[in-house]
Amino acid sequence: MPALTSAPFRKRFCLSGLLVLQVFCASWADTDHSQPSIIAFESFKGQTVIPVSVGAGSAHAFLFDTGLTQGNILSADLARALDIKPTRQVKLSDSSGQARAVDVAMIDTVSVGPVTLHNAPFALMPLPAALSRRPDGPDIVGVMGAPLLKDAVVCLDYQNKRIMRWSPAATFSAGQRRRLPLEFLHDQPTITIDIDGLRATVVVDTGSNGGVQLFPAFARAHDLGTKYPGLRQTKSLSGHGQISQSYQGTARRVTLGDDVKYPNIPLAIIPQSFPPAWGIDGLIGAGFLSRLAPCLDEPSEGFYWTP
Repeated sequence: MPALTSAPFRKRFCLSGLLVLQVFCASWADTDHSQPSIIAFESFKGQTVIPVSVGAGSAHAFLFDTGLTQGNILSADLARALDIKPTRQVKLSDSSGQARAVDVAMIDTVSVGPVTLHNAPFALMPLPAALSRRPDGPDIVGVMGAPLLKDAVVCLDYQNKRIMRWSPAATFSAGQRRRLPLEFLHDQPTITIDIDGLRATVVVDTGSNGGVQLFPAFARAHDLGTKYPGLRQTKSLSGHGQISQSYQGTARRVTLGDDVKYPNIPLAIIPQSFPPAWGIDGLIGAGFLSRLAPCLDEPSEGFYWTP
């Protein structure tokens, strides 16, 4: 890894939404089973912002983060405004590896476009200003996590800024899309890719605005400081709003499957999010996913993309 330098701070926030939240199960209901539900989204700092209605209230801006497992996040301020009371506490870890206890509330009804979530678990916590403040739109007040993937196929159409959700998943047709196995390691949706000749298992994380982001254990094992001598020191922002050291560079070629190659993909070394024993080497965020038009098929454990 390159030595630390006194390079100027570059305001590049690569929020990795990897928050592990062990709570309860919830159920989704789509309004029309014959067609996919369409959820329009906006982009903010490279991340996916969707409209979410809590209870019978109006829609608010939420991030969609597939790396947030088994739960969701609601701003503590909005929870107080809506008189939402916590029912228990859980331990929550973010992408910096730090953990703390947070309050959790169960919300009877949450709507994401035409899709409704019942008995929804939400961690009630402050959101850092660097994540939540939007100068040209309403502030972000929450995060919808991987429960949106449950028993469904979810496709992200970055070009047309829409999420398509097929439920039941049997109504989805892959068409000309390519497929990779989607393995849920410790509930994280992962695929295996090739990065300049190195095989890596990475989380498919829509809560990150980066390209390919790798953890220090993988970087040390493969001597990435030598492999990528141009890595430069910068900063990243955790889900708790804490700034940590990272390194930025470019992967010359990322390969999916046997032969689909993508040149010049943003590469970063970020703080270790999971124990190395989990077998997760890093993540891929919107900086790369936006080139793939990806689909995550949770029931059949498939990752589809359009070459």
